[in-house]
Amino acid sequence: MPNPLIHESSPYLLQHAHNPVNWYPWGSEAFQAAENQDKLIILSIGYSTCHWCHVMEKQCFEDISIADLMNRYFINIKVDREERPDIDALHMIAVNALTGSGGWPLNLFLTPSRQPFYGGTYFPAQSQLGMTSWPDLLQRIAGLWQDADGRAKIIRSAAALAQSLNAHVSQTEQHTDAPQVAEMFESAATRLAAGYDARWGGFSPAPKFPLPASMDFLLTAYRVARSRHDDEEVANSRLQMVAHTLNCMAAGGICDQLGGGFHRYATDTRWHAPHFEKMLYDNAQLASAYLHAFAITGNKRFAQVAEDIIGYVLRDMTDGQGGFYSAEDADSLPADHQAGGEHGAVEKQEGAFYLWTQDEIDSCLQADDASLFCHHYGARPDGNVTADPHGMFTGANILFLASQAAQSARKFNLTEDQTARRLAAARQTLFDRRTGRARPHCDDKIIVSWNGLMIAALAQAGALLEKPEYLDAAETAADFLASQLYDAENRQLYRIWRLGRRRIRALSSDYAFFSRGLIDLYHATGKKRWLDLAVTLTHRLLDDFQDPNGGFFMSAVDADPWLTLRVKSMQDNVMPAANSIAVENLIDLAAITQDAALKNHADKHAAAALVDSRNHPGAIVKLLEVLWRHAQGLTAFWRAAG
Repeated sequence: MPNPLIHESSPYLLQHAHNPVNWYPWGSEAFQAAENQDKLIILSIGYSTCHWCHVMEKQCFEDISIADLMNRYFINIKVDREERPDIDALHMIAVNALTGSGGWPLNLFLTPSRQPFYGGTYFPAQSQLGMTSWPDLLQRIAGLWQDADGRAKIIRSAAALAQSLNAHVSQTEQHTDAPQVAEMFESAATRLAAGYDARWGGFSPAPKFPLPASMDFLLTAYRVARSRHDDEEVANSRLQMVAHTLNCMAAGGICDQLGGGFHRYATDTRWHAPHFEKMLYDNAQLASAYLHAFAITGNKRFAQVAEDIIGYVLRDMTDGQGGFYSAEDADSLPADHQAGGEHGAVEKQEGAFYLWTQDEIDSCLQADDASLFCHHYGARPDGNVTADPHGMFTGANILFLASQAAQSARKFNLTEDQTARRLAAARQTLFDRRTGRARPHCDDKIIVSWNGLMIAALAQAGALLEKPEYLDAAETAADFLASQLYDAENRQLYRIWRLGRRRIRALSSDYAFFSRGLIDLYHATGKKRWLDLAVTLTHRLLDDFQDPNGGFFMSAVDADPWLTLRVKSMQDNVMPAANSIAVENLIDLAAITQDAALKNHADKHAAAALVDSRNHPGAIVKLLEVLWRHAQGLTAFWRAAG
């Protein structure tokens, strides 16, 4: 029998709707049950394309004996972090405070009054490598709650953590002494350069994540230095770091060499072995990053990568009404199981959709073309994944650019034009063959903030590359969001669309990112209706989300009575902070409309973030980039080509 999640529309929640665990969605029914039955709460947070979420579900949440423990002693709540990042953010802070780290799945234990007191990420079904098993943990915590002394200890721990969380999320200082933007900018640039990998690009050891905001930051550092005739060597080094990183990423296995688009991150230093999920927000931001690099350098390779990303999104991630889907899973059925067939007990595997054996390549291509392709894309008879501690990719190849076109041409005694044509034909053949495989699961919910990022990328690409079809796609998506997810009468934006339903009141990131896309669309098309909607949404953001002390809360003031604290979005993460994008919007809208009040709001919220991050400026690189670019009178990258 399905549990209460069966009535939800989130793909992640529906994945758990037939677990033997009696999962509730976040809301009054669950919390009232916890109070009425005097039971602790298990809050489990994840998302539908999360590999370790799948692992824990299979090991623990599908196990009847474990589910019995959970149902007997706890009220169990599932949350999709992509639907409710405000819930996720608060409880991620709690787990970081408890354990020093976080991630997904995120699993917490709460008192009946919704106060967390213990938590972690993945727990195995059986103890291993020093990790407590999930059933052992369940029994231990249930036993404490049933014991008077144990219950008192839990209540004390929850109260102490609540006090700590309250201090953490409410610590905005008065900003009369806001630090200088120039000083913080240079400090962040220096720290970013110190972490740069001169060989493979990127700004960290493995695992390596694409950092579009950091690359925009360094491009602005280059532009400012050139405009002020600063040290030319330092300026060029900042441009080189971005260009080299973008080239290495585009050549690596993190980039889908056949279908376009980027995977989530690389598990190694050379961008070769990725975690194979594909997220809309990554690809939207990376499309913009490559466009910005093209605008500054004129390197057509960067423009082509941006177009490949856009091609992937428009082909595989676009709804019939024009909105953009959220993500594609890392896991899928093995390549030798055809899409739509009977799979029996065959398990999904990480990256199965994207991996190739050399025998498969040989079976698709003529011998000469196969030799050229394998040389160029690094395929080997015994596989090319050397860093594979779990043996997931044994004998398989992750395609990457192992050779430059000129080198491949010389090796096979071809012209570069002949090489390019034969490789393009081979890629198309393998792409066509790959379409017959079982595709990874697509999370087809449409999230307003992520769509705003993609609308911005399309608007920039349409204008910069003179591609009207990209502008058409951006306007279609904007029209869809405006008509289906915005209640004009009540000025209320919604966050999620799926299965013909809009759900969940929008968060500050939805207002900010959608407005950003609309402003870029206005600049690209000159159509005032996009500007008017951006102004309206920005005023609603100010009405419902701003903290009087500065910064924007993630959720509206009256959005959720069950959320114990409202968290502010001040620092960049995988996406820029909503506060940074809101400040950028306020600055731009003030300039366009000549509304001085909007500029005053921008100054206030920028100062709050500067104070909040004065000791770690690398956490607000997007805001610093925006403020320093505007202070120097520089336009957006895509409007300043050359």
